[in-house]
Amino acid sequence: MRLTKKVPYKLKTLIPALGLAGASMFSACEHNEPIPQHDTIYTFGPERWLTEQEEQNIVASADSATVRYVILENNGKTYNRCSVGIIAFNMQLLIKRIPAEKQQKVKGSGILRNMTITSQEDSTYLANMGFKFVDAIPYSEYIQNQR
Repeated sequence: MRLTKKVPYKLKTLIPALGLAGASMFSACEHNEPIPQHDTIYTFGPERWLTEQEEQNIVASADSATVRYVILENNGKTYNRCSVGIIAFNMQLLIKRIPAEKQQKVKGSGILRNMTITSQEDSTYLANMGFKFVDAIPYSEYIQNQR
């Protein structure tokens, strides 16, 4: 058994329909260009902490698709026996303002000089961020020197 049926069509209707079908096939082949990414660096130090505007910029940079890493860089100047806990506390407050899925973009850089290490957790937190310590003294030694 053979089924044949002639379907009438007009050439004026068929050519635009074929053109539309072909165009939709080519639009599916678009290549998505990768977004060029860059790092942003914010510098702070003992004489200058990050301003509120800079902190807002850090939060916005961490949320941006064009930013690979947000680097919080210490300028390397000497602290006057500042506690590591103060720096760690301020970093944690800043990072809590960033959405959880973007927090891994925030890195630390630079040397923290002449710091008093008050707790192992705070110094480990800052070291894991990327900071390095030079001339740091343990809190117990700092207390003995004050007596």
